[in-house]
Amino acid sequence: MRRAGPDTVVSVAVTPMAGSNHDEPGVPMDALRMTRCGSVDLVPDPRRVITKPFVPGGEVPTDGPSRIQVVAERIAAMSDRAVADTLANARASFDGRHPDLEAAWDRSHGVVAARLAHEGRPIGPSSLDRQRLTGAYFTHEYSIEAAALGNPSIVAAPDQSGLAAGEVRFVLSLRALGEGHISSVEFRTGVIGADASIRLDPTGRYVVTGDKTPHAYDKAFFTTKLDDLAMLNDVEALVLDRLQDRFTMTELEAAIDVLEDDGVNPTISAEPPVGPPGPPDPGSPEPPGGELKVKTVGSATPG
Repeated sequence: MRRAGPDTVVSVAVTPMAGSNHDEPGVPMDALRMTRCGSVDLVPDPRRVITKPFVPGGEVPTDGPSRIQVVAERIAAMSDRAVADTLANARASFDGRHPDLEAAWDRSHGVVAARLAHEGRPIGPSSLDRQRLTGAYFTHEYSIEAAALGNPSIVAAPDQSGLAAGEVRFVLSLRALGEGHISSVEFRTGVIGADASIRLDPTGRYVVTGDKTPHAYDKAFFTTKLDDLAMLNDVEALVLDRLQDRFTMTELEAAIDVLEDDGVNPTISAEPPVGPPGPPDPGSPEPPGGELKVKTVGSATPG
């Protein structure tokens, strides 16, 4: 299935040509019958929008205030009444297009506060309304399908329950091109009927973005992999003992950081030379009698 126009999808079926015989030289290959199907309509909708933190560029020299600080100071100077009225106007203008607008403003305020704290100009204590107004000023509404929608690809969905005989539920991925030609990946669902018809489920009222979650490692697999690499020793055992059955890289790094409490250098560990003793080799930096293996504790990632 691929995009053919603003409202059509082309499906390709291979059908044998009448009287064709591929055993004979010079006989053409089977014809490709092109069928246009109007049951699927993939049209970009610029009304599908998300929220993004907006951080202005073009900063002034470091001896002066940044653009972010200038805006934050203007908001800090507003009266409580002006803050409440401006925030109410922003809520009335945008609330119907986003599932949790105030949460988006809270995230943007956090980004701005962290940026100003990094510049050594932290935002002072303020009311929740003033914090959210600051977040609103630094929130960008972005149309993910402003330019185009295409590149459909489908796979069978894990859940195939509740379907009629011959039907298959699928998950559809799409490439959405938004403002500034930035690509996003969208996911939709639908059903292929027994007659090869395609039905897409209606899209939701809101577009939501995914949340990043740290990858969780399996302790048993991690331990086995270290053992396979001959990197499992007493130091690694101390680290692994502090971890749960599933752990994140942050938790692993924290377990490594406390090695000093056990009197262990958390940077490297070394294996003693192995192999039969032998005379030193002037051309080799290795010590006589074997190879010195040095490894970074916790650097082995299963893969």
